[in-house]
Amino acid sequence: SLNVCNFHLVVLDGCLSAAVCCDDGQVEIWVMKEYNVKESWSKFLVIGAHFPATPNQNVHLDSKICKRGTLSRGRIQVLCMLKNGEILLEYDSRNLVLYNPESEKFEDLHIQGLPKWFSATVH
Repeated sequence: SLNVCNFHLVVLDGCLSAAVCCDDGQVEIWVMKEYNVKESWSKFLVIGAHFPATPNQNVHLDSKICKRGTLSRGRIQVLCMLKNGEILLEYDSRNLVLYNPESEKFEDLHIQGLPKWFSATVH
């Protein structure tokens, strides 16, 4: 079967980065270490597939920590890297997820009052 991928650009830790998101749920993050030098692109991180838990709209849920989940075929957007090295991801305009590269764990962020559908922009 054909694995279809798309990509988007993002700034991570001050470096231009490309997030390659494939329909098998895997995300590769490539970083340009030296601006305008194409040979400086290097693979920074590969994030395995994860299926975020969908919060029940009527119940307030605390954060839920998940080990690598099942296949996700939704749209994934890499938003930013936090100071502690965790990567903030958006899934299908409905879920915010933190990924910890050291532990390879995902944390689904359930924010009370967040609409069912949203768009996240990093400033």
